Amino acid sequence: MGKNNKLTWAVLFIAFSMLGMTFLSLFGYFLFAFLLWMVGGELNFNMVEIITYAKIGVFGGCVAGFGVVLMKLLKVKGF
Repeated sequence: MGKNNKLTWAVLFIAFSMLGMTFLSLFGYFLFAFLLWMVGGELNFNMVEIITYAKIGVFGGCVAGFGVVLMKLLKVKGF
């Protein structure tokens, strides 16, 4: 694999990790809001909390993606 392919793979992996973790984080928020609605009968969507959960997802995905890419580029066994 050439240098350009490794760089492309790394950038795409980090981007998809960020996107996936953001979706998982928001899914967790909406699931929790839905469960609270089922229990209490009150549905609250707070835009500030949604943005906070999205930021947590982006940061978590970036850290996880960067860690996997770094291990792959350093040729650690198992990656």
